[in-house]
Amino acid sequence: MIKNFIKLLIKLLKRPSLIKKIIQEIYYKKFYELKKKTNGMLHPKIYKKLFILGKLYSDSIFVEIGAAHGAATISFANGIKYKKGAGKVYSFERCEGGSRAKYGSKEDNIKILKSNLRSYEVEDFVDLNIGIFNNESYIKLKHKINDSKIKILFIDADGLLHRDFFYLYKHLNQKSIIIIDDYDKNQHHKKKMLTTKLVNQFLKWNLFTKVSQINDLVFLKISYKNSFENFNFDICDKIVKENNLEYENLISNSN
Repeated sequence: MIKNFIKLLIKLLKRPSLIKKIIQEIYYKKFYELKKKTNGMLHPKIYKKLFILGKLYSDSIFVEIGAAHGAATISFANGIKYKKGAGKVYSFERCEGGSRAKYGSKEDNIKILKSNLRSYEVEDFVDLNIGIFNNESYIKLKHKINDSKIKILFIDADGLLHRDFFYLYKHLNQKSIIIIDDYDKNQHHKKKMLTTKLVNQFLKWNLFTKVSQINDLVFLKISYKNSFENFNFDICDKIVKENNLEYENLISNSN
C-alpha cells in the first residue's frame, strides 16, 4: 500500500498541472458542482468570485444580462442569501438560440433555469425576466429600481454592449463594478471578436478603467463622473457591422 502511494506521489510530482487541478477541485468543490449542475460555462473560481461579491454587496442591486442556466445568477444570489441581505439580482435571459439551442426549445430552457434557481433556493433573491434586454425590458427594470444605482453589472449575452450601456449607464457610478465575459482578442469567435472590439473602444473613449481580468472575464469601473459624455452609439453600431463582415470573411476563407 505504501509503495503504491509513493508511486502515485511520484506520478503526481511529474505532472504539476494535475496537482493544480486536484487542488482547485478541492478548493472550489461546491463551485465545480454548481458549474456541472447548471451547465455553467465559466471557471469555478469565477463563480466563487461572484459569490464573494454577492456577500460583500448583499444589500445592493445586481443586474445580469445573460443568465444562461443560472450559474452566475445563483452565485450572486447565494452570496446575498448567505449574508441575509436585502439585495436582489435582476436577471435577463432570452432562453433561446446561441449556447442555449443545444438544450432544447425556449420553454425547455426556461424550465431548466427556473428549476436551478429553485434547487438552490435563491428564488427570493432573483427577479427573473425572460426575453432579450431591450427598451421594453429596461422600462420594466426602471419601474423596479427607479433611479437607484447598480452596484454589480454582469454582462454575458449577445455582445451588443452598446445597447446595454445605452439603457443602463444612468444607473452606474464610480462605485459600480462592471463585469463582461468574452473579452479575448485571440479568438476567431463572432461574439468574442465583437465584445473585445467594443470594450477596447470604451477604454479608448475613457468610459471605463480596466481593473482586472480572469480568463475572458474583464472587470471594469467608470473612469470619472461624466465619462459617458464620450459615448457614441453610431460608432458602436458601425463596429458591429464591420465585425459581422470580418467574421463572414473569416468563415468564407476557412472553407
